[in-house]
Amino acid sequence: MRLGELKNKLDHIINKETHKIALIEASVYAGQAYQINHFLNLVDALNALENLDWNTYDFTNIQKLQDKYGSNDTIIITAQEHNALIQYINQINTQLPLFYSILETMVEKQEEQVINIKLPEQNEFSFKSLSDINTRLDKLFKEINIDGEYTFKGFDVGTSWYEVLLIGTLTYKFFISALKIAQEFFKAEKLFYESGEAKINYKAALLQLKSKEENIDDKDVRNYAQNVIKVRVENKIKEVVKELSLNGQTEHEAISKMTKAVTAITVELNKGVEFHLSLNPPTYAEEDKGKISINYEDIRKIEKEKAQPKQITDEGKTSDAE
Repeated sequence: MRLGELKNKLDHIINKETHKIALIEASVYAGQAYQINHFLNLVDALNALENLDWNTYDFTNIQKLQDKYGSNDTIIITAQEHNALIQYINQINTQLPLFYSILETMVEKQEEQVINIKLPEQNEFSFKSLSDINTRLDKLFKEINIDGEYTFKGFDVGTSWYEVLLIGTLTYKFFISALKIAQEFFKAEKLFYESGEAKINYKAALLQLKSKEENIDDKDVRNYAQNVIKVRVENKIKEVVKELSLNGQTEHEAISKMTKAVTAITVELNKGVEFHLSLNPPTYAEEDKGKISINYEDIRKIEKEKAQPKQITDEGKTSDAE
């Protein structure tokens, strides 16, 4: 796991002054049970710490809690379970402040418009294979440029992940929108085909056309699935383009650019390349377990605020004009 990612997980659960895990809890049922209010963040961080060399503490009771309470963020646990949880946290807290202080010295806060790129997992990379990847990525980022190209920032600390900064704000919004579409649909075709839904829909289409074909060819079903997903992607691209500032482009030009970007990103995803948002993304975007969310309403609000004229006050400071 990347050090910055680990630090972010810890930031959700530690006390900012002591750098120790601060359990948000409340006693219920006259002390016979306890309510834990940040269970998902807690176990996410504890899982990340579990495999570290210095953590030699028994994880069994924490694993039992995860198995029992699953994906619930607010849980009620027994007094016995609570005692086991507190014991484990107290053990971790004996070493966590020192470990966190080391993280702070090693991890720099990423710029908002950084894109983290994880290269495919393979035993060996040749100069040629790396050159091929770099050439494809360079072409992708240059083609998607709207109001500013990219700069290669280097490698994420402690990893071989690329850090690429997209300079233009419109370019960045355009890229993460294309990335979200590609991530949503790059597995969709296979899932649609394997679920059997494609075959049923294809057969229904044949019946509607009054086709008497009884033996449906698997190749035809796969082609049908590809075409269905292609249409869905095209519709999604048109929908997303309407949400974005086009910076002088026509809608047709923006759709064409977005289509090329989605196609190129999908190619990379299928080759094992991963794209991730900054560990400190803009307020309108977030990523959770590889899934990107974009709030286009927030984007419009931010752009509207930036477009408002500024006026000079008596003190020489700028403020929003009324």
